[in-house]
Amino acid sequence: MARRELVQSLSLRWSALCSRLKVPLALQSRWWTLLETRYTEPQRHYHTLAHLNELYSCLEEFKEQIVDISAVELAIFFHDIIYNPRATGGKNE
Repeated sequence: MARRELVQSLSLRWSALCSRLKVPLALQSRWWTLLETRYTEPQRHYHTLAHLNELYSCLEEFKEQIVDISAVELAIFFHDIIYNPRATGGKNE
């Protein structure tokens, strides 16, 4: 998937999630900007927007078994928002 399509797809998922959670538009936008900025940092090689998209593919596969889909989607978006490639000993976990 091209980067532009990836950003658009994830942005739409983010908007849908925020709408379900009744997050105000200004806050949705501010958080999306932060998410996109962090997941496109130049030092990232694995924890990227493509990684989020892969997790969403897994989510689709198991969606029927998940009780709180919004909680899982929030975890997908935020689980690697802070990432230091030089961290040792699982400090990014």
